[in-house]
Amino acid sequence: MVRALDQEKVLTFLKAKFPELPVSVDKYAIAVGEKGAAIVGTEGVGYFADENGKYPIHFQLDWGWQYLDVSGDELASLLSRETIDLADLVRVFGDRLDNNFYLWYNYTEGHNQTILDTMTEDWCASCQYLLPIAVDDFRRDDTDETENLCVECADRILGYASPPKL
Repeated sequence: MVRALDQEKVLTFLKAKFPELPVSVDKYAIAVGEKGAAIVGTEGVGYFADENGKYPIHFQLDWGWQYLDVSGDELASLLSRETIDLADLVRVFGDRLDNNFYLWYNYTEGHNQTILDTMTEDWCASCQYLLPIAVDDFRRDDTDETENLCVECADRILGYASPPKL
């Protein structure tokens, strides 16, 4: 499971940047692994942040595909509450797409997809949760990963510090 980008938020964001252009977007998600966060699309093509910390969001115009580089904070603001199966994101048709899928599947395997530490400044250096998302997820009780929270985040998110592990 990976964290999806909210297509409506992405479209609104892009239309604000290019108000005169007929913009359309595809589905995207954030895949987290050993090297940090990457944005992945339906073709199974993914991008890590460049040397300036920017991630490309690809979008379609009448005359073809373009992209806009966005900061980690901007990208984090476009995240959905929805998590999706990577297999449902990446189209299946032929060896290239299968290989792309397995590349990202293997990359994300064993990594917590709510941890987006390399994307934005608003993360906890101790437990590595992206705090606005963690607050929302934990308050909605969508996760049972409270044992991974540090004492400070447990207090901030849950309103009380979780007892230390013995």
